[in-house]
Amino acid sequence: IITATCSFNLSDFPYDNQNCSLKMGSWSYSTNKILINKFNPPIDISEYQENEEWVLFNYSTQINEKKYACCENTFQDITFNLVLKRKSDYYNQNLIIPALATSSLIIFTMFIPWDSGERISYVTTIMLSIVVFLLILSEHLPKTSNKPLLSIMFIILMFYSLLGFI
Repeated sequence: IITATCSFNLSDFPYDNQNCSLKMGSWSYSTNKILINKFNPPIDISEYQENEEWVLFNYSTQINEKKYACCENTFQDITFNLVLKRKSDYYNQNLIIPALATSSLIIFTMFIPWDSGERISYVTTIMLSIVVFLLILSEHLPKTSNKPLLSIMFIILMFYSLLGFI
């Protein structure tokens, strides 16, 4: 069992695909001792276990051969390329649809009389509920400098509700 980490690009979160490359080779044995050949299928996924958050979308292998200045023989390595697609149903059902439904209630502020004190409390409640959705989202996202698509959506919804407040 190998545990590996890959750098993720979360800009399209939760509708993202992630590419992960695993490179393996020998540092001590050249191609005259270990020869890597292509095989079919390129990766054996017969023992693959389904994941709750990811789908194995695509996979491939690539064999590389390199001659180093130190040695007279060439060395091979194999790179396993995996493409993972995130299952976005959880985020659709628990964050996106409820947040859009909540923010659509801002439209009804136009029917509340402007001199009524209820208008401000109504919009404030909607804005606070969108902030709660944003806090729930921040618990699911790793710390990154990228701006995920879903975070941008929630920030726009907050400004939309602030506009209704004004």
